[in-house]
Amino acid sequence: MLRQMRSQRTMKTIMWIVAAAFAVGFLFLGQGMNVGSGGGDVQSNLAAVVNGTEIPYETYSGRVSQLAEMERARSSRDDLTSADYERIESQAWDGIITEILVQQEAQRMGLRAEDSEVIAYLEGNPPPFVRQSFLDEQGNFDVQAFRAALADPNTDWRAAEQYVRGLLPSLKMQQMVAARATVSDAEVREEFARRSLRHTVRYVGQRWSDLPVDATPPSEDELRRFHQEQSERWSRGEQVVVEVLRIDKKSSAEDQEELRRDALEMLDELARGVTKDFAALATIYSEDPTASQGGAVGWVRRGFLPETVDDAVWTLAVGTRTDPLMTERGLYVAQVDSQRTTADGQRELYVRQIVLRLQPSATTLDSLRTFAFRVAADARDGFEAAATKHSLVRETLQPISESSFIPGFGFSQRMHDWAFAAKVGDVGGPFGNDDTILVARVAERRPPATEAFETVRERVLAAFQEQRRKDAARTRLDAVVQRMQAGASLDDAARAAGLEVRTPEPFTFYDTVADVGGANEFTAVSSALVPGQTSGVVETSQGAYVVQLLASDTFDAGQYQQARDTHYRSLMDRRVSELLQAWAAELRSAAKIEDRRGPRV
Repeated sequence: MLRQMRSQRTMKTIMWIVAAAFAVGFLFLGQGMNVGSGGGDVQSNLAAVVNGTEIPYETYSGRVSQLAEMERARSSRDDLTSADYERIESQAWDGIITEILVQQEAQRMGLRAEDSEVIAYLEGNPPPFVRQSFLDEQGNFDVQAFRAALADPNTDWRAAEQYVRGLLPSLKMQQMVAARATVSDAEVREEFARRSLRHTVRYVGQRWSDLPVDATPPSEDELRRFHQEQSERWSRGEQVVVEVLRIDKKSSAEDQEELRRDALEMLDELARGVTKDFAALATIYSEDPTASQGGAVGWVRRGFLPETVDDAVWTLAVGTRTDPLMTERGLYVAQVDSQRTTADGQRELYVRQIVLRLQPSATTLDSLRTFAFRVAADARDGFEAAATKHSLVRETLQPISESSFIPGFGFSQRMHDWAFAAKVGDVGGPFGNDDTILVARVAERRPPATEAFETVRERVLAAFQEQRRKDAARTRLDAVVQRMQAGASLDDAARAAGLEVRTPEPFTFYDTVADVGGANEFTAVSSALVPGQTSGVVETSQGAYVVQLLASDTFDAGQYQQARDTHYRSLMDRRVSELLQAWAAELRSAAKIEDRRGPRV
């Protein structure tokens, strides 16, 4: 079929495919979603059901594995944290859900892949699994070998054709949405000016961080009045109060004994001469930053090391070492290389150490996970009874806000989404991170409100003092503007206010100005002034300023024509990205999405 389709190819089709592929790159950026309960239904082997379309759990877990491998390669880390996996799982989930929604929308619109479009895409954008079959000795895609296979009528392309035929309707759908994006010539000219035209200014200013704190304390009445006048500052969104049963991921006695055996085997290498000395042994085995220095801690006085280790090393003779010593952090072996008495009569030891981290084994973690699922099952029948049955303490976390950070637990999108979707009394979990597993119950849901003065008094005090300092700075700079309006020069007006005139290096709209920042109100006002003109008081997040423009680069029509296409493409990329993301968000908000993933512990 591939050979028959090749004759139908047209240049128009190829150009369309390039445009569609360009658009798809912006759609699958990780988008935040609040969907489903996170309650899980692994037994059904489904990760989700999206408007009736079932997503197999294998599809989801495979995407997670792919993203995890990419993260390991990107960060050069073999071990990923629980927070890493939370983020990766969120990306995998969002990507798959969005893909399904786009496919459904394409089907609703009756979009399909023509034979000519399939062949054009295969030739111009071979899928990754196809490219993997045509790698040269250096691991690069072998274009010549690929083209030879395309010309070979005996090559079986059915899998690739099926993949592309399923993909193209979604690409068409996205191209239809992306086609709505527009960029005017005025916008391109403005972008060119912002990126290329430099401005030379003089200014006087006051950084907020440099302002002195007013030593006069405000009265309670002043603070309460400020709290009322600035009530929006103390408003908060909805909160959820969660009660939890905490199961810490602690190592077992068996784990400690296994670590001790590892240490003895390590020391046996030293005794048998397999490793030449303690420093070499530390370099190989120690899981402490001192490993790169052969375990050298350096000269220490009594009390410097962990208590158990400290007590042991001060009984050692030079050249000897401790037995393996278990601490909360892990297992230590310490050696005294030398000793000395300082000029002030203090005895010091030169110590090397090997630290083996104490961590729960895979067996221990599996046991804890199994236990957590039993606790969760019992907690759904009775939270208090489950706590008593399993000898766990009920703990109430600080209220969870709209941020996904869980007080007392850390980042967990799953737990956050569950908490805001659950009703009072619902039990969820288990939810896990690197250190602990939680079984949770919603104890209270708090609607948006303005926090009471007594609750936020310290924040009110800090904000009041900051406001007082800023008002003083504004008053000072207003005086500069008024003196200049009366005929004074910037230098004279600044001197009268006790301020210094500064002249930074020329900058564009997007450049960072020393002590001011970049792409903010300061650079925007500078770009809008005409030479010789002075601004009023300009406030940014960093301070307040009065700016005088000395000169600006002249708009060069020739340079603009040369750079126009580049700026146009950049703006169009941004506009298409924003449009596709907004469209995808609309699809998600109107969709019925069931989260069938199991708890992550």
